[in-house]
Amino acid sequence: MELQVLLESYDEEKDIITRKGNAKSSATRRTKAWQRIADRIKAALHCDKTALCQVLERVGHKELSFSVREWNLMKELLDVLKPFGEATDLTQGENVVTISSVLPSVLSLNHHLEKLKSEVTFLRGLVRALQASLKTRFLGIFINVEMDSNQDGISAPFSDPVYLKAAALDPVFSLQWVEPHVMVTPDVKEQVAEKV
Repeated sequence: MELQVLLESYDEEKDIITRKGNAKSSATRRTKAWQRIADRIKAALHCDKTALCQVLERVGHKELSFSVREWNLMKELLDVLKPFGEATDLTQGENVVTISSVLPSVLSLNHHLEKLKSEVTFLRGLVRALQASLKTRFLGIFINVEMDSNQDGISAPFSDPVYLKAAALDPVFSLQWVEPHVMVTPDVKEQVAEKV
């Protein structure tokens, strides 16, 4: 926890300097902040755990040394978050059209989280919460691909069929996302493909 505080204080100082000449949205800063934390976890995991703990002890921060459980938890956290970073990069392009990547990215993330439910040891709650949040935020997409049902009287976010059509018309994605990521029966998959 103290390591995170140190890293966050560094980020805050860097952000203050950056903000003086750069007015970015808070959402962009939050996205970049969590990606920086994920990058630091990844960098730490590339180190030898024993050597890293020895360095921390030598510089007077023995309390920051990682237990085996903490080390494995960081590995698991990185496995959970990595596809979110990739999806964020793919869907937030500034110089390219990204609407076609929204639907495949959302369905791929859902598939990733579904698979992780049975694989994670420490972060089951996080995986379930991320999946529930994903389904709430992008309910319209899940309804359009028949993975959820329409709730009468409720306007579902991302329900515009443009997301289906954009993905289908993009030669990078076409309808390739239907088979691996739409988790329904083959008959329903065929109906979704026909709807597009």
